[in-house]
Amino acid sequence: MQFLTASRMASQLACPRQHYWRYERGLTREADSAALAFGTSWHAAIEARSRGADLTAQLTVAVGAAQVEELQVATLGALLAGYNVRYAADSFTDQELPEIGFDLEMVGSRRFRLAGKIDCLIVGSDGMVTLREYKTTSDSLDSGSDYWLRLRANAQVWQYVDAARTLGHNVTRIIYDVTRKPQTEPRGIPVLDAEGLKVVTSDTTGERVFLSNGKPRQAAQEGQTLQSRKETADEYGERLAADVQARPEFYFARREVPVLDQDLDEFRETRVQVARMILDRRRQQATGQEHRAWPRHVSGDVCRYCQYADWCLSGIVPDAQHPPAGFVFGEKFPELKQHAQEAQP
Repeated sequence: MQFLTASRMASQLACPRQHYWRYERGLTREADSAALAFGTSWHAAIEARSRGADLTAQLTVAVGAAQVEELQVATLGALLAGYNVRYAADSFTDQELPEIGFDLEMVGSRRFRLAGKIDCLIVGSDGMVTLREYKTTSDSLDSGSDYWLRLRANAQVWQYVDAARTLGHNVTRIIYDVTRKPQTEPRGIPVLDAEGLKVVTSDTTGERVFLSNGKPRQAAQEGQTLQSRKETADEYGERLAADVQARPEFYFARREVPVLDQDLDEFRETRVQVARMILDRRRQQATGQEHRAWPRHVSGDVCRYCQYADWCLSGIVPDAQHPPAGFVFGEKFPELKQHAQEAQP
């Protein structure tokens, strides 16, 4: 018996070869990618906020949830500060059912079980159950962005809705709580002398350049360089925080989506088809060339975010004794193993 998670479904639909390495062979990076670590930290911080943690405690939880770099810590701090201002009127009086793990039979398949963890269910005073889904993205959050349309067909969310209903929670709506990750990076800042003046040097001699009146030149000309340094993480965080406070609608958005039975039915049908695809690919495997039964879907959108793209597109075929640098053959579902350990008394 194997698990069919929402992530596994998405992987198979995006690229069968990607699915093969991740879920058939268990090939993963030894360390989480920066994007994955950031998302993990953000989720942890927002969950802490829903339990009443203040901004300082939220950031502490975020830093402890994943291995994030100094610049990411500054980014988290700036976004969390803006988020708390943007949604200062949030009420936490409704009953919250956080982190509901599930391991369920899959209707339509005897080979797979459904597994995962629902991040958060909200039970209102009227008894209405809402699935709240927190997401981070680099896409536009404008009302006309196709990002919102793609969320309507998000396999992960529909897997959660289906599981919640099976467990007795009649979810009737979904609230997407989305945060846009900044695309800016630390910028160069002019180096200042003790008097607060910029430093311009000659490309030939390396010495400081002065005007005819003896004052230091403040703008570089041809053959000269304005000395600069990169912003520190703290300086970058302060600049980002100011931008987040000035343009909260650019960074944060929420959208409510009703749960329609026809959408849920279509998702269940798709899930069965994905299970059949996986079983069919396994039947096509030839000894020693198993990966060839799982065709690559080479496209900009898929390969850009695929952890295997660098060596997969180069035609490299790793084996158990020689995984690519930074990768390891291990658990096929480490997240499910972690959830099981967390659930143990």
